[in-house]
Amino acid sequence: KGGARTFWEQYREVFDDIDATFRHTVTDDNVAYLEWTSHGHLRDGADFEYDGVSVLEGDDDAIVAFRTYYDTAKFLPA
Repeated sequence: KGGARTFWEQYREVFDDIDATFRHTVTDDNVAYLEWTSHGHLRDGADFEYDGVSVLEGDDDAIVAFRTYYDTAKFLPA
């Protein structure tokens, strides 16, 4: 839990504000795939938008794995 919390805190530090729109989901017994677009502003005020896919795996009691894939080049200086 501590590692996940640290990751999300560091990830969120680059954004002033961020919102996500989910446009497609696929679910099966123990897995869900979520397609989304995030948009908002970086700390320096620059607008951003990027697409991604999240994969959640679970059992009856908890999420046991969470992976997200997105284009990190969107955060590089122009």
